Amino acid sequence: MAHTILRKNELTNKIKISRSHTENRLNPKSPYYDPTFPRPIKLGNGARSVGFLESDVDRWIEQQIRLSHASSNQE
Repeated sequence: MAHTILRKNELTNKIKISRSHTENRLNPKSPYYDPTFPRPIKLGNGARSVGFLESDVDRWIEQQIRLSHASSNQE
């Protein structure tokens, strides 16, 4: 099974949020932390090279859409 891996710049382009906001969503100490946000995966032996599975990102986007629609329907 082939997986598509997004680098950070591709991730930020896809979900249209800044790189710093992406980092905040991943940081448990940030007020913007999102435990549902896709987790990075290490690429190779270097801890600095990371990517995100596009399938995880797509699931997260779909979840955000469902949550948005659900909150819109409650108003």
